[in-house]
Parts: sequence; C-alpha cells; structure tokens
Amino acid sequence: MSQRFSSEALTQAEKIVKTASAWDRPKVQGITIDGPTSRDLDDAIWVEEGETGAILSVHVSDVAACVPMGSALERDAIAKVHTQYHRWGNNPMFPHQLSENRFSLQEGQLRPTLTIELAISPEGQVNDCNIFESQLRSNQRFSYRQADAAIADPTHTWHGQVQACQQWAQRLNQSRREAGAMGGMETLAGDFLDENGRLIAASETRYHSQQVIAEFMIAANTATAQWLAKADCPALYRNHTAKEIAPGQDVMLQALLVLGSAQAIRERLQNWLNRAEYGSALVGHFALNVWAYGHFTSPIRRLPDLINHRIIKARLHGEESPYSKQDLENLSHHINQTIEAEAEATHTYYRNKAKAELQHQLEAEAGFAELSPKELSRLLKHAEGELPPVLMAEVRSRLMQAQLQVLDLYLLLIKGQDSDLQHRVLDYLESNIQQATSLVALAVTQEETWSELNYVEQQQGTQFQAWAEVDINGQLQTTVMPGCAVKKQTARHQACWQWLDQYIQGQLVSVRAAREEVALELQQEPEQSPPKNAVESPAVETQNYVGALLELCQSKSWKKPHFEFEMLGKDFACRCRWRDGEREIERVAIATQKKRAKQQAAMAVLNVLEAEGFDCD
Repeated sequence: MSQRFSSEALTQAEKIVKTASAWDRPKVQGITIDGPTSRDLDDAIWVEEGETGAILSVHVSDVAACVPMGSALERDAIAKVHTQYHRWGNNPMFPHQLSENRFSLQEGQLRPTLTIELAISPEGQVNDCNIFESQLRSNQRFSYRQADAAIADPTHTWHGQVQACQQWAQRLNQSRREAGAMGGMETLAGDFLDENGRLIAASETRYHSQQVIAEFMIAANTATAQWLAKADCPALYRNHTAKEIAPGQDVMLQALLVLGSAQAIRERLQNWLNRAEYGSALVGHFALNVWAYGHFTSPIRRLPDLINHRIIKARLHGEESPYSKQDLENLSHHINQTIEAEAEATHTYYRNKAKAELQHQLEAEAGFAELSPKELSRLLKHAEGELPPVLMAEVRSRLMQAQLQVLDLYLLLIKGQDSDLQHRVLDYLESNIQQATSLVALAVTQEETWSELNYVEQQQGTQFQAWAEVDINGQLQTTVMPGCAVKKQTARHQACWQWLDQYIQGQLVSVRAAREEVALELQQEPEQSPPKNAVESPAVETQNYVGALLELCQSKSWKKPHFEFEMLGKDFACRCRWRDGEREIERVAIATQKKRAKQQAAMAVLNVLEAEGFDCD
C-alpha cells in the first residue's frame, strides 16, 4: 500500500490544534513500555494497589479529539486501515509528525487521553470498568529491556510501580488460563500464542514486561467491548471463531500441550481456527474465550480503534453514535478485505521469491547430495513439473536410507504425480508403519478439502481391527478392509497405511459402501489354479498379514522380509523371502491384485513360522 498522504492531509497535519476542552480533564499518571525503536506510543499503564485488589489503568492517546470526522486525515487513515511495519521502517496510518510526535505519549509531554480504569480482584478478575476522558504527562518511557531491569533492581526509581504491573499481569494471565483462554499464552516450548491463537515462534528474547503489556491490553480491550455490548451499542467488535471440525476448547488446549514442535502446533491451529475478523455484530472471541472483545488501545496504528473511540466518546457525552449499523458493516468489510489482501500479497511475494530461487537451483541440477533435510523439503515443495534426474536419484537414495521427513513423504505421495515414487513411498511406509499415521495427520492439516482423521475400532480375539476415516469434500472416506494387529496403536498405523494405499489407487469408499463390500466379498470365492510352486490364494484376507509379519520381525529383532513381484499374464506373482542367519523361508503367491498377492505371500511365511512354534497371532 502507498506510503503517500494527500496534500490536503499533510496540510491538516501541520495545523492540528487540540481543542481547549482537551485540557479541561482530570490528570492521570502512567508509564509507557514499548519496543526500543517504537516512536508511535499509543498507550500508557498504571497500577494503584489497595486492600481489596488494585485499580489498573490503561491510558490511550485520544486521536479522535484531534482528527475531525470526514477530514482528509481520516480519509487517508481509512484507505490505509493500519500502520504497516517493515525492516526499513514503517508506513504509518497518520503522517509521522502526528503518529510519532503530537499523538504519541512521549515522556514528559502533555497529551489528551482516554482512560480505561479496571477494578481487579486479588484473583485477577475484572470486577468493574470505568471509562473517562483524561490528560496524561507520561512519567517514564521504558523499553522492554529497561522495564525488566527495573523489575529486577529494587533501587530503581520505578521498581515498585513496574514490579506491581508485573505481579498483576501474572494474576490476569492466571485468571485467563483458568478460564480456558489460549490467546496470549505461552506453550511449553516457550513459543507465544497471540490473541487470535496464531503461533509466534520464540526466535528472540521475550521479556517479562511484554507479558505485562499483553495482559493489560487484553484486559482493557475485553472490558471496553463488554462495556459497549452491555449497553447494546454497535461497534467494531473483534470476532474469532473455531471451525466446525475443531474439538472442544479443553481438548484443544490439552492437544497443544502434548504437541512438541512449533510446526505441529501451527498446522493444528490452522486446521481448527478461523481468522479473526472485525464486525458490527457481536459473535465473541474463541481464542481468548470471552463473549465480547474489540480493539481500543491503538488508535494511532489501527483504524478500528479510532472508530471505536468515537463511539465511546459519543456515549460518554450522552450523544448518538456517529456511525449507523450500516456504516459499521461497510467499514468492517473494508478493513477485513484490506487486511486479507495485504496478507495474501505478502504471502505471494515470499512464495514467488522462494520458488524463483529454488527453480534456479533445480535447473542447475547440482549439489543435491549436500542439501539439508529442510532445504530438500523446500525444493520438493516448490518444484514444478517433473523432478530433474539428479534430484530424483537423491530422493530415491534418501528414501532407501530412511532419511526423508514426513513432509517429504507427503509431498511425494499426495502432491506428487510420479507413480513410481508414490509406490516406493508406500513400500517404505509399509516397513515404517508408524509414519503412515503421521503422514495422514499432516495431510489433513494441509489439504483444504480434508477434515479430521478418525478411527473405527473393534477387537476380535487377540486382534485389534481399525479403519481410518477422513472426510474429503464432505464425504467420509475409508477402506474396505481394516488394519489388524495385536496392539491397538499398530492396528491404527496399519489402517492409515491401507488408507493411503487405497487413496493412491482411487479405491477409497464411503463408510457404508465399505461395510457392504466386506459382506459381499466374504460370500464370493473365485476359483484359481495356482502353479505348482505357488500358495493357493483365498479370495479375501480379513487380516493384514504383511503388517503381522513385520510386527513379528520387529518384536524378535529379525531382519525385515523382502518382497519381489513379477507379472504372470494379468496376474501378479509375489515372492516373500525371509532370512535369519542361515535359516530362510521363501513362498510365492499369485493374485489378480498386487496387494492381495503380497498379503498371501506374507501369510504363507507366517504359516511356516507358526508351524515352527512362533506365536504369529
């Protein structure tokens, strides 16, 4: 978006004069805590402790008192929607002489403010909210590092105030955590979930005072939104919802605690949560687990905050809101569309930049053996068309050595078009069955039309049977035959492998069709005349014999069996060879399907091992 302001807006910025009424207000105290390079200081905070709790105050720059409605300054602000921050600087919503000077709550400078005063219980709950126009001369400007230093230094002039802010922020955080909030919380790995449940990786030092500001702003924004909502006053609320497939909040929180990697958490959240949006209708905020939420604390940087300030100030003066419900609906639509377009433009820019760099590397067809796992994943993700032979050879080599990541397997199997590689991945997964489950779970988070992975399970004798089910385009897709194993978790892994195998072959069926087909196949037993050296093949296998053989070999620390295939007319012949030291078992099975021949060959080897006294159930 353009950084330029209209000439009329720049002229107005030079002539901004605060009205006399701006100084006919009660004086308040506060300190600011921001990043070290921040100059557009929207808000200041203050705490006054008492016997029954504390009064927490957030003082916000009263931009609405200085910018007339309908002015060129406001028109430019509406066009920009918010301040954009870049490595080289920022693209402000208001001209620098306003955003970084006359509106900014600079230390020692008198500024008109809007104060949100909260009565907090010792348990960190907000019991009352008082909003009034005020004037502030900021006592101190802290960076996050300086505020943490003041907290740690009892001799610091502002130690008592900043430490009190930290202690009450911790109580607010604990109260929100007990209420089931996700937004504004840290994960066990130290990453941060912002107010909308988006994961922000802990790539740099996070200061205690950052939590102070986050908690005070969430408290002020929540209390102010509820203050307006209780008065049935339309405003630009910040609404956030979960998708229909999302689990309950308690289940979601527990899952986020269990997940270890930032990538896994990010993928799960993207699958569960919708984007937060502004709207005139009150919906509530899922990630924060509050019934009303809005933005009020950054009117220098965000248009919704300025609009909400005008609504609040009108109510304080007993006047009608300056915006009709239709005005607010139009503004919220414009703001949401602008933010979404900016996010898409940013994503497209970096995606195209990465693709160009990677395409250059692909065309060079050199140095693939030296690629790190992450670099190889990026190449596979952005490679278009057929992979160069050198890269194809590297991928096959790493697959044979079990050096590919689950993301790579997903890209090759689900997103890829190379049939040979897909079958190689399936063969690999059959011997590394637990990764099949990880792959299906990953695919559910990546494919827009896929929903949550679920299982249907039953136990027959000592065997567990499991079917994997994934909703694709609103239809529950599964396999005809279940995954079978002695252990329930292994049966689930087998079910996921079979699901992937059937997906690639285009043979997934609906749940009802799966049950009907099993019943039908069990009634049919076609006649076959296998060659002399082959095992006679039953029509249907009700167990996963390949999985059972692999599970047995793993439990006995034996080498994995080897499978070879050849075509006999329209049939498949599978040779299963198992060797342990000098002992060797070899059996051949023939069937009209490659998978069935493999299952039957494995069954024949299991029969020999069972005859030798091994427990193959």
